[in-house]
Amino acid sequence: MTSRLAIVLKLMAAACLVPALIHGFWGAEADSIVGMQIPTGGIDASYDSQNRFYGVAFGIYAALLWVAATDIRKFAGILRIIFMMMFVAGCSRFLSLTAYGWPSDEVLFLWSTEILLPPLLWFWLKRYEALEDS
Repeated sequence: MTSRLAIVLKLMAAACLVPALIHGFWGAEADSIVGMQIPTGGIDASYDSQNRFYGVAFGIYAALLWVAATDIRKFAGILRIIFMMMFVAGCSRFLSLTAYGWPSDEVLFLWSTEILLPPLLWFWLKRYEALEDS
């Protein structure tokens, strides 16, 4: 029987795959596709390259979530690393806030999920393991 946690992790993986594919295929143009503003200087090769790189890296994050959801017990340590990675990456957005001010509403939404979901999932995983052990 598939646990609720596994279902949530697979839904998250699928949700992460969408922006990964958009950024992987469309590069920096993906920012405008999702409603974000292209920088004043426009798109150059470096900006596009970075955008595609992060898109593919996010796709790998999605794949890891999916695989870990197939056997939560076996991959619990990997899940903790995944949760920690997203949380720390979300925290790094505070540096942008202090340097450049508040981001767009779209980025604020993403930021909130990066800061709030990983700790919740961490504790859910801990509870899942405790229930499995009893």
